[in-house]
Amino acid sequence: MLKESEQLAMLHHRFCRTLEIEVAYHSFLKKEVMVGESYYCLHEPLREDVTHTLLVTYYSYIYSLFDPSGVHIGRLADDIVNKLPVQGKEALAIANDTWEEIKAPISKIRNTIGSHNSPKKSGVAHGYGSYSEIHPLATLLIIKALRLFFRNAYKVYEPEEPLSTSPTDEENDILYQEILKTKGMIEKFTIKDIQKIVQRTTG
Repeated sequence: MLKESEQLAMLHHRFCRTLEIEVAYHSFLKKEVMVGESYYCLHEPLREDVTHTLLVTYYSYIYSLFDPSGVHIGRLADDIVNKLPVQGKEALAIANDTWEEIKAPISKIRNTIGSHNSPKKSGVAHGYGSYSEIHPLATLLIIKALRLFFRNAYKVYEPEEPLSTSPTDEENDILYQEILKTKGMIEKFTIKDIQKIVQRTTG
């Protein structure tokens, strides 16, 4: 196997931190945390507030994976990408294409209520308003695609840090099919379609 480059190692490091934030967000969202006076999370309104803060943080971490001033998945060196299996290249392309679709609203959120906070109320309101511009499956697609990308990358490159799992080709193929299904759902159901569904189920 080839030696892992510093660029790939730092991208993978940031991706793993992003996965951890994603786990924390979904744990709070799905009420998998203890709530009550005997716990750190004292009451339900606090759980809801923490859930939102974790979502903002999660979006900020997604941004950081494509940050032009830091690690940037879209700027992986050609000599790294060219050595990957076709599946890995395709997964990377899907992640990059999906990012382009949500880059503007994610950047607004990150710069106004996320890693940075707008000094004006209008800026904060603009940040909150950007949620409606993000397809709810878009970040899920990016995470799945990058997960498959790194799985393929580490078939070619020897990671500096030991991997927690070593997925089989069959497991990778299953993930690939999940990616295509998620991508198809995004193409079939627009943000407005989903908003209408939510309104019908909650209205």
